[in-house]
Amino acid sequence: MPCKSAENRRKTVYNQQRRYFLSQGNSECPRKLFQLHLVKLIKQWQQHGENVVLLIDMNENLAKMGPIQSALLYECQLTGPIRAIYHDNKSKLPPTSLTGSVPIDAIFVSPQLRSIAKGGWISISESVGYHRALFIDLPLQMLLGEDPFTIHKHSARHLVCDRPKVVSKFNKLLRQQLENQCTIIQFDKFLQHHQNGHYKNAHSIISALDKIDWSITNAIRYAEKRCRKLNSGNVLYTPELSQTGQVISLWNNVATMNIGSPRNDF
Repeated sequence: MPCKSAENRRKTVYNQQRRYFLSQGNSECPRKLFQLHLVKLIKQWQQHGENVVLLIDMNENLAKMGPIQSALLYECQLTGPIRAIYHDNKSKLPPTSLTGSVPIDAIFVSPQLRSIAKGGWISISESVGYHRALFIDLPLQMLLGEDPFTIHKHSARHLVCDRPKVVSKFNKLLRQQLENQCTIIQFDKFLQHHQNGHYKNAHSIISALDKIDWSITNAIRYAEKRCRKLNSGNVLYTPELSQTGQVISLWNNVATMNIGSPRNDF
């Protein structure tokens, strides 16, 4: 928010903005335009469901209810969490600039974020620049609405269909497990009972098929888990380990071409 200054002070921010808006055909006060534009932008964010954290140098006495503070509190429904929690109405707010005597800097947040963990004013001597730094501590779950997302590692598949030996072992284990669970016999019995009309309704048919399906699923899981042994993941990845593995793989391929079978003593 620019400080209002006399027109003869051409290099001030206020007069720079005033000349710009006059060139656009707008003679309104730059401070009033700042307020209107800020309120309009905040309302646009709020309409899209956004929460707002506004850190602002208002150049307005926050100890009094000025036009900008009033617009933020009543038009935008924002709140000042530091003062709401830590400021006693009987005590005087500290000045927030080195040369000033009143507070002009503030943090405003959406009502959903008003329950801050901590907040306050830092002394000017410990702040960066010539303004008193303000801070608030917002809990992460309150700010983002959920716990940090956990990335789940994708487990490697044991069954690889382009390896005939793995596929053959999978089929063998699956067949053995289906026989051990009598799944094929159960399915034959289901067909006979269904053809003879033993099932009274659709619910009994679905229940019988669910049992067979669960048996097949268990057999597939059993065979898939045991058809190939995985050694990956036992050692953490490093570039050096990867390079060493490539060297071993190279010489194993050389040995296979020269001797006919891979060697493991390199």
